[in-house]
Amino acid sequence: MSDDDPSRWAPSGPASGDEGKEKQPLWSGGDPAPAEPAAADPAGDLGWPPPASPPPPPAFPDRGMLKTPPSATFSLLLGIAGLLVCPVICSIAAIALGNSAKARIDANPRYPGRGVAQAGVVLGIAGLAIWAVFFVIGIAGVLGIGGGV
Repeated sequence: MSDDDPSRWAPSGPASGDEGKEKQPLWSGGDPAPAEPAAADPAGDLGWPPPASPPPPPAFPDRGMLKTPPSATFSLLLGIAGLLVCPVICSIAAIALGNSAKARIDANPRYPGRGVAQAGVVLGIAGLAIWAVFFVIGIAGVLGIGGGV
């Protein structure tokens, strides 16, 4: 028989002293059952106290609220200027900046000033509405509609 013959790997027949024992499968390597662990000393292995648990991690810093976005404040200022000085340009800019600021504030709840941005939008719309009324009245006056003298 050669060394590659599987019949040489396993013992053939009972070996001396194996008659009363339970046979182990060949893949277990014939290792005996693990020994029972010894009872631990209640005071610890060396008599030392158990190690203390590590301290908890530091809490996240409270960053608080952020400042009102400048676009919200600028929208309010342009809305006021749209009512008083230059209704078309300032009012349209107030509406655009106010909507942009509201979107930015809605995206990050730490930003205050949504009311400031909303006021800028409302003043911009009011400035455009007032300009439209005066524009229609002016056109009507130029065309002579309305029964003037």
